[in-house]
Amino acid sequence: MKILKTSGAWLLAIALFLPTLAFAQNDGRFVGVVLDPSGAVVPGASVIVKNERTGEERSVKSNAEGRYIVSNLRPSVYTIRVTFGDLAPLEFTGLQLVAAQEFPLDLSLTPAGAPRRCRSRPPWVPWTSVQPASASTSANVTC
Repeated sequence: MKILKTSGAWLLAIALFLPTLAFAQNDGRFVGVVLDPSGAVVPGASVIVKNERTGEERSVKSNAEGRYIVSNLRPSVYTIRVTFGDLAPLEFTGLQLVAAQEFPLDLSLTPAGAPRRCRSRPPWVPWTSVQPASASTSANVTC
């Protein structure tokens, strides 16, 4: 009887864990490097990703090599905003993230002044199907 209870507990744990694992495989992410006006990397820049449909925000800091990764994002349309010190903020809007996509986007900051706002233009996503864990595309973005 004790073995049956233990087996039931393991089955319940697996049943609760598997859907979480399956959903995580469909999540996408934004990756890139934050650069200053001279092209040097910017460690410690704030990168904020906002889901335009739900309003949910995620914030990360660029690492010592200026790289940022914002992962575990649901397919949706996003805004990315980056700020650092006295440099002008940079914002991209209308960025379509599809399931299992790695969306590369380097963020080049400019000297202080008016913030730059950039908008993604169609096509936001590749016309070919996206393959999980290997999907990568870049956007057609203008500032």
